[in-house]
Amino acid sequence: MGLSLLKTSIGALKYCGRSVLMVEVSKQKEFFNTTDLIFKNANLIGSTGANKCHINKAIEMVGKGLVTPVIGETFSFRDIKEAFHLIKRTESLGRIVLVP
Repeated sequence: MGLSLLKTSIGALKYCGRSVLMVEVSKQKEFFNTTDLIFKNANLIGSTGANKCHINKAIEMVGKGLVTPVIGETFSFRDIKEAFHLIKRTESLGRIVLVP
């Protein structure tokens, strides 16, 4: 998840839940109430990116049903320019998925 969903994601965590903040570089200062993390005994994990090991672990977690990716929109490869512009405008909530 990115900063745009940080507050909502923290609020949605279950007791002892985990949330990963990744692929978000911004000068914008984002604040949230840390009480939600404390009373839920939850973890917020920061990540600057992913390597092959991280990607394999994420695939494993999705496969086991431990996490469910949020898909914002799906595009065919022929519409890749439209998908790219949507990402640049940051108008999509969730991941942009390209399919053959």
